[in-house]
Amino acid sequence: MKYFLAFVLFMSAAPPIPSLYGQRSPEAMTLGGQRFEIGMSKEEALAELSMCCSIAPAAPAPHSWSVKTSGPPFESLGFIWFAKGKVSMVEQSHGQFQQADAVNLAQSLFRIISADSRSKSEATITQTDTTEGSNLTIRTVTLRFGSGRSVVLTINKVDPNRAKMGDWVEINERLENP
Repeated sequence: MKYFLAFVLFMSAAPPIPSLYGQRSPEAMTLGGQRFEIGMSKEEALAELSMCCSIAPAAPAPHSWSVKTSGPPFESLGFIWFAKGKVSMVEQSHGQFQQADAVNLAQSLFRIISADSRSKSEATITQTDTTEGSNLTIRTVTLRFGSGRSVVLTINKVDPNRAKMGDWVEINERLENP
């Protein structure tokens, strides 16, 4: 729990991810300010990327390309894959965290989630919610498994001008009737 809290506090203090790193929508993803859709032609995608980014084939994957800022410094924006001359997958990089707390958090979440997700073949439902109060914003992420088990992450962000307490994070596991 202390590792998770340290990671979330680190992330809440980090600056927002610039739009250069991409925006999300169900139909498309943005890398380097350029919009990419599944099924877009490889030629069009590579032409768009060459206007904004440094691109190179990503070995050993034969059909993927690494996408970085034009730099220097060069920062990873993500990867793009092609199949049959068309975009087949786009991946955004949202950062790499090498601190021990971040690694421990990721391992803990992996253990919690993988234990339940392997026990049944049902899909995991992800829900998010935001509640705004006069001096507190509560953001909740819920991972709900078919077994009736859920992992609930709650981020409590306090308005520093209205309250003298700090931000905090809670992680809870629930079991309810599926």
